[in-house]
Amino acid sequence: MLAAPPEHLGAALQLRRVPAGSYPGLTLCPPLFFEVSCPRANCTVFCGAREARHRVKEPDTHTSQYPAPVPPSMQSAPPELARSALDAAPDAMIIIDASGVIRFANRQVSALFGYPHDDIIGMRVEHLMPERFRERHLADRQSYAHSVRVRPMGIGLDLFGQRADGTEFPVEISLSPIEDGNRVLVAAAIRDVSDRKRAEAELIAARRAADRANQGKSRFLATASHDLRQPLQTLSLLNGNLRRLLVEPQAAQILAQQEIAIGAMSRLLNALLDISKLESGAVKPDPSDFAVNALFEELRLEFASLADNKGLGFKVTPSDVWIRSDRSLVEQILKNLVSNAIKYTRQAWVALRCLCESP
Repeated sequence: MLAAPPEHLGAALQLRRVPAGSYPGLTLCPPLFFEVSCPRANCTVFCGAREARHRVKEPDTHTSQYPAPVPPSMQSAPPELARSALDAAPDAMIIIDASGVIRFANRQVSALFGYPHDDIIGMRVEHLMPERFRERHLADRQSYAHSVRVRPMGIGLDLFGQRADGTEFPVEISLSPIEDGNRVLVAAAIRDVSDRKRAEAELIAARRAADRANQGKSRFLATASHDLRQPLQTLSLLNGNLRRLLVEPQAAQILAQQEIAIGAMSRLLNALLDISKLESGAVKPDPSDFAVNALFEELRLEFASLADNKGLGFKVTPSDVWIRSDRSLVEQILKNLVSNAIKYTRQAWVALRCLCESP
């Protein structure tokens, strides 16, 4: 940690990360350099993982109240400061040389890979990955040495690390070159993405399950279109035969009501199947011009007996309006509304009428 400043400096020390290019003529290699400023001492110290340099500002005779020389404690930044800054990073960070030997590792590396810190220093970086990737990584590392730049590693590939106990885990790695005199080192930030990969796998599994459910729904609709309609068609044929055989007025009236009920069941089933198809995208609206009054008359014939059985009146107001829409879908909507109105109305009546509003 940073040692306490001299008494005449007070608590004026400030620590901030130095953006690249902030000081022309001074080589700063991100992300490992930081700036420690002491405004009252009028100086700035740069500290890095391997070296520390300071730059003393020229005193401003007009504004400086402390033109004293730079204290010895500010001539170089303590290495503990750089170490603390790197150890505080949320990701594992290593610095390797051209031969792939790890020269620096923060404490997150030990926590992530399970090796003691002293064992990591001097280890070849290939030991931190599964054996099946090591030979290829050697070639990739040599290729990167000829075109060093800040970039993510293994774009489009699944990268894995290997812990000391042999277990593997998915990682993301970012590479940054660092100048160290006449040689170039490479800093690698390593992040464990196991949780994210697990969430992605769960999302893919959920999507596949939803697709299977939709396919099952489609198969059910295909089956229901025939198997569920067939018994209703049989009932309708039987009702027609009975109406031809029975001529008594009371029997004819009962068969007429039965025919209405069978027709309502058939239309309801068709509506349910069509709505399911519409939700799944299997049915597309087909707009056309049609008379509202013809639709209203069909609804009156279908629901009059149902309302009468509940002791309700069903008032349908004739209309000479023509509209353009999908007739079957509009019919399904009105049937649902009228059916619910009759179902949940206890007394009085249910009315159906068409109102025209100006756009």
